[in-house]
Amino acid sequence: MTERIRAEIGRLRADGDTGWLDHAAERSVSLMQAYCGTKELPEGLWRVGVSLALWIYDSAPMENGENGMRGIRSIREGDAAVTFGENAFEVQRKEREMLEYFSVELDRVRKLGW
Repeated sequence: MTERIRAEIGRLRADGDTGWLDHAAERSVSLMQAYCGTKELPEGLWRVGVSLALWIYDSAPMENGENGMRGIRSIREGDAAVTFGENAFEVQRKEREMLEYFSVELDRVRKLGW
């Protein structure tokens, strides 16, 4: 399933960074496996995996700094407030929210013990 997800997000993000695309596909599958409590996932979940992978890829801290998750996100001069990119806790919270978004599809596998 990882290869199929990787191929699809590679098609959708053709100009993307290969390493980050691979990471997103692998992370997507591992999150679904952990949520469902199984190593084997049905092929019917590959679209959920693609959506998760795209979300992971689009929110990843790219080396070229395009998406603002790394380093300084904003600076305010009055009273000198500086906001940095998301920390690991915030990323994990967003991953849980994304899994909850797909809980209808994932719970079918989770409850059946696929």
